[in-house]
Amino acid sequence: MMGGTKMTISIDLKMNGLVNSKLLSANGKLMIESDGNFHGNLIFEEIPASFHPKVLGSSGFSINCGSNADAVSRTRNLSTISNGNYQATRSYVIEDSNKKVVGSLVSSVQMRKQSENVSESIVTIYGHYSGPVNILSCSNYDIKMIQKSPGRIGGEYQQTFVAEDQKTYIIYGSTEYVYSTQESITSPVIWKHEYKQMDFEKSNDNRSLLKGSIDGKATVVPIPESKITV
Repeated sequence: MMGGTKMTISIDLKMNGLVNSKLLSANGKLMIESDGNFHGNLIFEEIPASFHPKVLGSSGFSINCGSNADAVSRTRNLSTISNGNYQATRSYVIEDSNKKVVGSLVSSVQMRKQSENVSESIVTIYGHYSGPVNILSCSNYDIKMIQKSPGRIGGEYQQTFVAEDQKTYIIYGSTEYVYSTQESITSPVIWKHEYKQMDFEKSNDNRSLLKGSIDGKATVVPIPESKITV
């Protein structure tokens, strides 16, 4: 099978950064099953009051989900082409309904394979955000990924979230992954990220500020040849 790994991968998540000049720090775990279904949790020990993980479309989780995505029709997931070791960057520009930019942030990832089905992901987030923090929902999103050079794939996407006042905000995302194997995705593909559940709530245990959990599915699907553009 060309899809690659057919096992559950456990990823230890460590997140840190600086948003609006305030520290951000979190730890958690992401489980990605062999069929691309993922389940994650994240506990924030530090987070700016002016920021919320949902304003990045919960990308702190999903930036890692291509690792064990369900690869269909002879496509390949990220673990197959990178052997589980890669670096990633993702930039976000967030626009309100009046086309005013309210956020510009960048995240980076260091993914390291610890054993056959255990990895560690260190996510770092920097930037500024001035929009709402009471977020009702986030949309799913698709990324058209292309092989930009040997050992480098990337793509762009759009995602939305809806704030408590029912206003919709657009996330313009651009992402890139680099790795050191000779493998490739062979042709452009779509990475699909579907969220089944995404909850964040304030903690009452006096040890953390915010707890988050997520469930969804990541899939790699081919692009029909008639729709491939150079």
